[in-house]
Amino acid sequence: MDGLETLRAFGWQQQAIRSNEYSIQNSQRPEFVLMALQRWLKLMLDIFATTLSIIVIEMVVARRETIGGGQVGVAISLTLAVNQTLPRFIQYWIALEASLGPVARLKLLEQRIPTELDASSDTKLIPVEQKPIEGRLELKSVSVSYK
Repeated sequence: MDGLETLRAFGWQQQAIRSNEYSIQNSQRPEFVLMALQRWLKLMLDIFATTLSIIVIEMVVARRETIGGGQVGVAISLTLAVNQTLPRFIQYWIALEASLGPVARLKLLEQRIPTELDASSDTKLIPVEQKPIEGRLELKSVSVSYK
């Protein structure tokens, strides 16, 4: 609500509303794409499960003399279980991949940046006996001003 009086005083309400709507639309684009991809994936998995069920039913019809009713029930039950299990498997796989991404980046960072004790790097440690014990700061022709 801060600044509402200023918007009203200068008559900027419509501009502020348009700017806010534009910002909301831009912020929701990734969420919309994610939802669209999830629905597409769900549709494809449903089509896969339906195709699998049709194949099982065709096999049952083709061999109806040798296949019993219990076997048909188990086969159809398993095809329905695939439709429930496959999306969950994909969800867990994506979560695992998202979790392993930062680990891979950290490993790559660790491999690329040389450590202080790495003998193969160009930066060598200075032995203790060569380090200066006292330090001095000498200023010559320095002028400082402050307004």
